[in-house]
Amino acid sequence: MPMQESELLLQRKVHQYLSDPSKIWTTTSGKKIQIISCGTINVYEGPDYIDMAIVDGSTIVVGHGEFHRKSSDFVAHKHTQDKRYERLCLHIVFTNDREQSFAENTLVLNQDEVQSIGHNQLTNNETIGDLEDIQQYSLKRLLRKSSECKQILDSSANVSIGIAVIIQRFVEKFLQKRTRPRTFTQSIEELAKESALKLQEYLLPLLLSDVEENLPSVLVEFEKNHLPFSGAHLGREIVLNCIVPIALCLGNDLARIQLFHWYWSTNSLHSYGFLKRKYPHISQNYLWQQQGLLEYSATYGPKKTGIAEKQTSYSIAETLDFYRLAIIPIDTLSQLRQQHS
Repeated sequence: MPMQESELLLQRKVHQYLSDPSKIWTTTSGKKIQIISCGTINVYEGPDYIDMAIVDGSTIVVGHGEFHRKSSDFVAHKHTQDKRYERLCLHIVFTNDREQSFAENTLVLNQDEVQSIGHNQLTNNETIGDLEDIQQYSLKRLLRKSSECKQILDSSANVSIGIAVIIQRFVEKFLQKRTRPRTFTQSIEELAKESALKLQEYLLPLLLSDVEENLPSVLVEFEKNHLPFSGAHLGREIVLNCIVPIALCLGNDLARIQLFHWYWSTNSLHSYGFLKRKYPHISQNYLWQQQGLLEYSATYGPKKTGIAEKQTSYSIAETLDFYRLAIIPIDTLSQLRQQHS
C-alpha cells in the first residue's frame, strides 16, 4: 500500500538532506560514516531507501535505510518480524528513544533542518533518478576498477609487475580513444614500469604505515611530480583509474578512509565536453559526479536495479575485502523477535 503523501514528502526531504556524499556524519555510537549513495526511495512496503551505500570506517557497506520520527517506531510498526528489514545498514531518526539499535548504524537528524527544506529545494522525479544513478554508478566504477586491479595484482609475480601491467593497459586503452595518439620518447611499457617503481618507492610505504599522512595532498603531489607521463589530463586519469584503485587494494584501514573521502569530496579539474552535451543539467563539480556519469554513459541501456546486484556481476564481493552487504547478526534478530513477538 503506497505511503500517505505527508509521509512521502518527509521521506523525500530526508533523502535530500542525506544526499551529499562528501559529508561526514556521526552515529549514535560515535562512529563516523559517509553516505556515498542515499539509495532509491521506496514508496511501498519495506525499507524507505533501497540499496544505500555508506563508508563505515574503512569498509563500504551496502544495505537498506529506514526512517522513523522515533527509533521506537521500528517496534511499533512491527518491523522486527519483517525479513525485508534484515539488511538495514542505517536507521535514520529524529529522536533516539531506544538504547537498542535496529540496524548496523543509527543516525539522529536535526528535525528542524530537515523539515525546513522547501518544495523548491526538492529535486523533481527525473533529477532524483539522476542523482541516484550517478551516486550508484560512481560507486560501481570505483569498486569495479579496484576489483580489476586486485585480480591483476593477485595473479602477478610481484606487486611492481602487477602495478606496471595495470598502468600500461590503462594508458594503451586511453590513447586508443584519442584522435591524435600521443607519442613518447620511451615505450608505454617502460613508462609504466617507471611509474610502478615510483609508486612503490614513494606512495606505497605511506599507504602501509600507521602514520597519518594527508593522502589527498600526497596524491596531488605524486600526480604532478612523480609520474613520468606528461600532461595534467593523463596524470589525473592515471591517478583515478589506476593509483586510487591500487591504493585501496594495498593500503591499510587508515589510508582507505582518507582515499574514500578524497574520492567523494575532491573537485574536478575541468568538465568533460561530451558529458556536458549529453547531460547538460547535471553538475560536474566533483570527481565522483564525473566518474558516475562516465560509468553510466558506458553502460547506458536497460537499467539494472540495486547496487548489490551490480557489484555481484563483477565478482566484487569475492575480490575486495573492504566491500560487504549489510546484515543484522542472527542472534540480534532472534533477540529482537523474541522481545517483540
